[in-house]
Amino acid sequence: MKCFVFAAAFIFLGAISAHLASARVSTYSQIKQKKKELQEVEKGIKQNKKLIKEIKKEKKSLLDELADLDQEIEKQWRELEEARKKWTQVELELLKVKEKYREQKNLLDQLQKRVESRLRSLYETGTVGTLNIIFAAQTVPEIYSRQTYLKHLLSHDKEIRKLYAAKLEEVRAVRDDLQFKSDAFKAAALRMEDEALQLEAKKEEKKKLLQKLMEQGESYEENLAELNEAKRSLQALLKELRKQAWLERKRREQQRLKAALSSGASLVKQKGDLEPPVYGNISKKTASGKKVRGILISAPWGSDVRAFFDGQVVYAGSLKGYGNVIILDHGDGFMSLVAQLSVLFRQVGDMVHEGDVIGLSGSGPWVAEGVYFELRWEDKTLNPIPWLNPSLLKVKTLSRK
Repeated sequence: MKCFVFAAAFIFLGAISAHLASARVSTYSQIKQKKKELQEVEKGIKQNKKLIKEIKKEKKSLLDELADLDQEIEKQWRELEEARKKWTQVELELLKVKEKYREQKNLLDQLQKRVESRLRSLYETGTVGTLNIIFAAQTVPEIYSRQTYLKHLLSHDKEIRKLYAAKLEEVRAVRDDLQFKSDAFKAAALRMEDEALQLEAKKEEKKKLLQKLMEQGESYEENLAELNEAKRSLQALLKELRKQAWLERKRREQQRLKAALSSGASLVKQKGDLEPPVYGNISKKTASGKKVRGILISAPWGSDVRAFFDGQVVYAGSLKGYGNVIILDHGDGFMSLVAQLSVLFRQVGDMVHEGDVIGLSGSGPWVAEGVYFELRWEDKTLNPIPWLNPSLLKVKTLSRK
């Protein structure tokens, strides 16, 4: 938590320093622009990766569907082949039964003709003719025998006709049953063939869709490769621009430092001879051992806290995590921050001189009683200790006169 507070103070002070600094040079504008372009490229990379992932998922799903269709089509053609075999077998049996039916019908027709011929002859001879045949016999037994023969002949013809008719009906029933089966197998075969063809058509549609997905996937892969190349180029350019910006900043720092050194009232002139904002034990670490950017100065609660050097108050108020804070702008890019104050005596815009009381020390998470002090130049944090008078640092507690 303490580490976060110090980082927050550093960021906050940096923000104010940046606000008060002059406009950035074109290099920084280029860096900002290229960062924005890089973000867009990275966004495109993320979107392309998502699309490629979705394409791969759809491809897998389609391949699974095609595999299932292949199995279903194979099963359908196999069943169709079986249905065709059964249909062929029934057709062959049907041909045999039809032939048998024709034979039986021919026999029945022939028998019918013989019987009709006999009956026609008997009819043509009439009753007298029939009696003449019977009574042409010489004896009574012969007459009786002829009469019995005629009866048997007619009865036999009748039985034969009934037998052939029954056989014909039996064959007709078998024929009709086989015809029914044949029609059923034919209809089933045609239906299976139609279903198989529909499955084949469905398979072709899936294959076309798969091909389309593969082409889309290749397109996304190409886009991703181009975006990655653009990302590498932008990163290389940003690296070069940052290096250039760093060099430009160093040149500016040297120029400003040179200007500051030429100024008699400059803070730089007083380095090593300044007094701390409050007197007390100085540490670079918290009680828990966390290193801080500035220094921690232990002092009794309510001790006077004074301006480190001449300057203007650019911030005076409470900041979450590190209590009441005052930030002074000392000019030439130098700024100081004092945190963990119990009372603030100055407001934003006030001009102060070195040694002016700006508040009272308090307590907080960094040091049980005392303040946190930080010194900055431009966007760099400086160690305050080399700027302070060494003789004063040897004394734990002093009161100002």
